This record gives sequence, C-alpha cells and structure tokens, in this order.
Amino acid sequence: MKIKIFLLLISFVSLFAKNIPIESMISQMIVVGFSGVKPGDKWIEQIKRDVRGDKIGGIYIAKENIRNFGQIARVVKYLQEANKKPLLVLTRPNNYVQFTKANINFNLDDAANANKTFYTNLKRAGINMILWPNADLYLNPSLGNQIDMSISYLAYVIKTIKNKKLTPIIGHFPGKITNQRNWNFTELKPYFELIKYGKIQAVIMDDSVNRKLDSTNIATFSNKIIHNILKEKLKFKGLIFSADLKSRKIYTKYNFKNIVIKAVNAGNDILFFSSYFANSTNVPKEVRAIILEALNEGKIKKEQIRNSYEKIIKFKKRLRK
Repeated sequence: MKIKIFLLLISFVSLFAKNIPIESMISQMIVVGFSGVKPGDKWIEQIKRDVRGDKIGGIYIAKENIRNFGQIARVVKYLQEANKKPLLVLTRPNNYVQFTKANINFNLDDAANANKTFYTNLKRAGINMILWPNADLYLNPSLGNQIDMSISYLAYVIKTIKNKKLTPIIGHFPGKITNQRNWNFTELKPYFELIKYGKIQAVIMDDSVNRKLDSTNIATFSNKIIHNILKEKLKFKGLIFSADLKSRKIYTKYNFKNIVIKAVNAGNDILFFSSYFANSTNVPKEVRAIILEALNEGKIKKEQIRNSYEKIIKFKKRLRK
C-alpha cells in the first residue's frame, strides 16, 4: 500500500511539474543570503519581494542576520508569509555562540545531546535546515581515525537534529582534501553507511579538487563525483546542495556564468549563494537569466532542471507535516 501511495505521489509531482513555468522551477533551486536584521530593512524587503514573486526557493541565515532567536523568528515568519510555498531556511551552527562542538572522546549520548536546546531554539525560530554535522573524517578533529566510532557519532547527532524537526545537511562530500596523496576511499564510508540506512536527506558538496576522483573539477562542479559516485554508487536520492557559490574560493576564480552552468550540469539541486549580489545585479535575476540562456543554447538540459525541481517540491511537502 505504501509503495502505491509513493508511486502516485511521484506521478502527481511529475505531472504537476510539466505545467510549471521553467522560470519557477529555476527559482526553487536558488538559496540566497542577505543583509538586514528586521522587517523594514532594505534588503529584507527585497528578499520579501523575491519570495512573493516566486524568485527564490530558500534563504540562508548568516551571522550578520542574527541578534537573538526571537529576532530571527520574526524575520523568518515575515518572509515565509510572503508566499504559500515554504522556504528552505538554512543556517550554520557556527554562526551562533550557543552552539557547542562536542568531542567524540565524550560519551556518545553526551556528544549527541550537547546541543538539544540549541536545535530546539533554531526550530522555534523557523529554521528548517542546518549545515551540520560535518562528515569530513580527517579534517574534523572530533572524529579522527576511528571510522566506526565516527559513524556512530554522526548517526547520534543526525538523530538528535531530526528529533527536533530539523533537516541536517551533511558535508562536505566527498570530504575535504588535506593531502591529495593520503586521501582514500575509506573517507566515503560515513556517507555510504548513513545513506544505506536512510539517515541522510541532504548533503552539501565540497569546493576543492579531489584528483583521485576528478582531476579537473572541484567536487561541486564534478558530474563524475555527484552523478557517478554520490547518485549511482552510493544510491543517494536526497537533495544535493552546491558549495557556497559566492565563496572567495569559487567566485573569484570562475566566471559567474560558468559557475552557474557548471553547478547545474554537475547535478546540484540547490544553488547556494551566501550573499545576494553577483555581476553588479542580484543573484536570483542573474541566475535565472543565465540558466534560461543556457537552456535555449542547449548547454543545460531541461530534464536536469525538472528533476531538481521535483526533488525540492517533494522535500517541501514533507516540511509542511
């Protein structure tokens, strides 16, 4: 019975997507950061117009937006009310002084439960996604070389976050590179295990080159890494977030048009921009224009946009529950 309902849901979403303008599909793929701390601030009003006009699919709450949880709640509610479609609202825990980085040497229950109140406050403030925990084995000193212990730690933290009705975004696939020669496939084990047992709904891609997997492209621009490894080999069906496409490491190195096209063609569902401006205009406007032009020129396939849109909409339907 559950399988039939699931298949009917997929058919409904696919049929629904065929009647949606491509501009709206593109908009749902865009998550942006912004300036301001309260309704009435110039750029919060601009974001509200974007939300009302169905120009973006989500927002990023950065350190500059934060005064306290009540203030965040007012901003998020103000923006969510501008459109019937729910926004993805994500943040990084390191933006908050209340967040504690637990050490894996602690008791696992203590490590997982260290931030329960913090997660509760995020949810009450309207946040629905958090860029945490970090699955980079050899970059995160709290994980170290104890792979099985690391996976248990990650599973405990993920469970704690989900119990607070937040979706963790796990990063940074396929793992931060500290030494090209020393990297090996065991660093993918946390992803393999957590995906296998249905623990992960969203991942964020890394912004560096892994020469053992793709000698040419950074991970977030790599179809080999996203499609061949993450989707095909690891069987990941959830949302794939690009690395921050406005980070200095990416934005200053690549032409913005190429950034957008590469990120879409690699298979990212969400194009994540931590700030609002690009190429002397705003990100939502510029991204839509680039993708529409690329579609017309055959540089991007409409199927890729539709597939990402359908995944996003199915995910947002679960947010309403």
